Amino acid sequence: AEAIEYVYAETLKGMNQARLPTNWPQACACPDICGISYLGEFYGRCSLAVRSIYAHKLGWFDGNPTTLVPLTPLEEAERMAALAGGSGQLLRAAQNALAGRDYRWAARLADYLLQLGETENGKAVKAAALEGLSRDILPVAGKNYLLRSALDLRK
Repeated sequence: AEAIEYVYAETLKGMNQARLPTNWPQACACPDICGISYLGEFYGRCSLAVRSIYAHKLGWFDGNPTTLVPLTPLEEAERMAALAGGSGQLLRAAQNALAGRDYRWAARLADYLLQLGETENGKAVKAAALEGLSRDILPVAGKNYLLRSALDLRK
């Protein structure tokens, strides 16, 4: 209970300092305030709790004016592909990210590929990236969701 209260209080403190949850590297790492060595992020994550508290208290708007008028996912994917030099270059960048174990970036690039209709390649890269991410995430619910999503992409 003390740990949950700590995360809640730290989130409110950050909100009062006009900090956005996306800018908190580890949101708020919970110190060993309770003296319980096994108190860890086995089921949930502090960073996810921080985002939930933020959205509950302040809503979806993150303070960035660009958020009010976003590109559609397809528009963003088309522009990213053009910036990369085409969807082939985007795929190579995604594969390089996988090879470098930069799984979050590989998954994001795979999202662009999927938006562009590169279904087979996009699904393969994203599934591999999600499996890679699942190795480093401790909460069982997060690990399960990543692995289940990877399996769904491989169908």
